[in-house]
Amino acid sequence: MIRYQFTNNTSSIQSVNQGKLASRSGFTLVELLVTIVIIAIGLLGLAALQITGLKESQASSSRLLANQLVYDMADRIAANRLGAAIAANYTIAHGTAAATAPDCVNNACTAAQIASYDLAKWKTSTASLLSGDGEISFSAPNYTIIVRWDESNSGVTGTTCPPVADTDLNCVTLSVWQ
Repeated sequence: MIRYQFTNNTSSIQSVNQGKLASRSGFTLVELLVTIVIIAIGLLGLAALQITGLKESQASSSRLLANQLVYDMADRIAANRLGAAIAANYTIAHGTAAATAPDCVNNACTAAQIASYDLAKWKTSTASLLSGDGEISFSAPNYTIIVRWDESNSGVTGTTCPPVADTDLNCVTLSVWQ
């Protein structure tokens, strides 16, 4: 509480606690610097959180595309029962390019040609959408469809699925029974 003292001159009012108020008012430079450091650390934390969120969003998007590509090929195999009946029609190794496909959209094709068309379209989609590769193997009575991609863009090339080391590509596997 501030007390005022009146002097003989009525126009002059003096504060008794004037010296105490001056020492209490305002921030010191140290307090200001500490506040700036705390705010800067908080903003760095928010930036790190945003970067992590963006990375995980990209990873989730890649997994979603891989799942769609695996199920796309499963649907293609199921739709072409005659082509799928011959195991070699729908098998392709990792790193192998698909044969040149006939135009089955505008022309009539046999079951084997449709299988070749499906493989070519699927391999192209896998390479363009994920910068990855696909593999299909057959072991009676089922097909195993695998899509692999380098999620971290670090140049890894390992093909163990599921990945067991940092050098392995990410992958999605689906088995389709005939």
